[in-house]
Amino acid sequence: MYRKTMAFGRKGIAMAAISAVDIALWDILGKSAKQPVYRLLGGRTKSRIPVYASRLYSSPLDQLAAEAKRYEDEGYKAVKLRFGWGPNDGAAGMQRNVDLVRTVRETVGDEIDIMADAYMGWTLDYAKRMLPLLEPFQLRWLEEPVIPDEIHGYAELRRSSRIPIAGGEHEFTIYGFRQLLEAQAVDYIQFDTNRVGGITQARKIAALAEAHSIPVIPHAGQMHNYHIVMASLNSPMAEYFPVVDVEVGNELFWYIFDGEPRAKGGFVDLDENVAGLGLRTTFADTIARSATHEKFAYDPIYNAESEWKLLPPIDHPEERARCFISGTGLTHLGSARDRQAMHAKALNAEESEELTDSMRMFRWGVEGGRPPAGHIGAPPEWFYKGTGSILCAHGEPLEVPPFAEDGGEEAEIAAIYIIGRDGRPFRIGMAIGNEFSDHCFEKKNYLNLAASKLRTCSIGPELVINPEFASVAGEVTIQRNGRSLWTKQVRTGEAEMCHSLQNIEHHHFKFVQHRHPGDIHVHFLGADSLSFGEGIRLKDGDVLQVGFDGFGRPLRNFVHVDRTPSQIVTAVSLA
Repeated sequence: MYRKTMAFGRKGIAMAAISAVDIALWDILGKSAKQPVYRLLGGRTKSRIPVYASRLYSSPLDQLAAEAKRYEDEGYKAVKLRFGWGPNDGAAGMQRNVDLVRTVRETVGDEIDIMADAYMGWTLDYAKRMLPLLEPFQLRWLEEPVIPDEIHGYAELRRSSRIPIAGGEHEFTIYGFRQLLEAQAVDYIQFDTNRVGGITQARKIAALAEAHSIPVIPHAGQMHNYHIVMASLNSPMAEYFPVVDVEVGNELFWYIFDGEPRAKGGFVDLDENVAGLGLRTTFADTIARSATHEKFAYDPIYNAESEWKLLPPIDHPEERARCFISGTGLTHLGSARDRQAMHAKALNAEESEELTDSMRMFRWGVEGGRPPAGHIGAPPEWFYKGTGSILCAHGEPLEVPPFAEDGGEEAEIAAIYIIGRDGRPFRIGMAIGNEFSDHCFEKKNYLNLAASKLRTCSIGPELVINPEFASVAGEVTIQRNGRSLWTKQVRTGEAEMCHSLQNIEHHHFKFVQHRHPGDIHVHFLGADSLSFGEGIRLKDGDVLQVGFDGFGRPLRNFVHVDRTPSQIVTAVSLA
């Protein structure tokens, strides 16, 4: 690739593109070998990677001091600041640069290393005037004081000052690094793997630097550099960009990739059980990249005033039978009370100390449904509803079949999953749901619960990725003939449930048949309240609306009672 692009490449964007391809190939190689990339490069040379906090821009000095103190408190043993003034700012700007360094040094003391980055913004003359002013602060290095092509300038600064000089962030080839090293121009090499031709070239440059006894501390950290550092004795530490809210800049990668290690106590670690680089793009980013520029007005579609209509927000693209609908009940106190009353053997079961199975199961959840992390809790109630063929969209009817005795709303949140190639379940997101059931049939006997669930249900209209699910307020409304018949304020979320989401997920996916690669699972997480518990019986044409804060627009469906006489179903022998 390098030879094919020499006429217009050699440095800059062409090398960045070559680097991306090479890094991707190493990721594929690691995943194929089921090994982390650093192991392919020779293995772990350190238990963890020390990292320095790299931010500290030229903000007001009190803010700069507060940020530096925060990094010290978080356990970093090194920090890097950015200079804010250059040759055009004269002597006053030089003093302001000194003030930045003095502030950080006075804040963190002498036991924490400080590095400073001029980002190619100084001339050689300006740098020669600045260096004596900075020497009292014992900088570990001064980074990129002049433009990257001024190799002799780097070398002169290195010879004339006690402050070590670092560079190479904007060098792109092994030939350029050879020139830096042969000119004895730097004390630290700072290549970036995503600029120098990828991991293949980065390891060669690292070996060349080691032969010259010059440490390698790559620019920017991140996984493509961390694997190089982990496998190299000549790389004592790595750069680390703390997580901040950005739209552009160094920290943007936090919002593009999942899997980047978070610093703890001034260190990052690489999971030896994760193959390849350990990165994957976020689902939200994948959706954004897949979106077209074609747009539709949402209001008419949502209100059924358009030729377009909404589909369920999830289904299996090839076979609806591979979309499994299930649920967990008795997770909320309200529904447990409703079912206690529904199944009670006495008029006041609690006073008679005769609890139904419903209330017993709910209490088991209260006692053991929220186990400590890493432990298995009490199993919740679990039921099967059907496959993707029963899944209805916003605006579609919820069917009461001829054999049913009733149909009743159950306003819930449904969690939605896909099973990965290795059998691991991945939660895609959550959606508003109406887990429609036959409560009259269930009331006759608790053992009727399973059959009462084999009904249509609905989710949507929107699927929310990574929603807030601690305590979610909602409202359920039933309208009849254009008027409100019943309205209830409800709540759901982990704080409102006796089982943690992790415990519910474990007890659903512990069954190996629920972990078949490529399958979709829609799992209802329980209702807070039922209109049936307050004496409401739904009729044909009733409109059911369920809304939860943070989950998009309300889900609306209407009841359709199939009045066709129930017909006997006969199996025909193939004999």
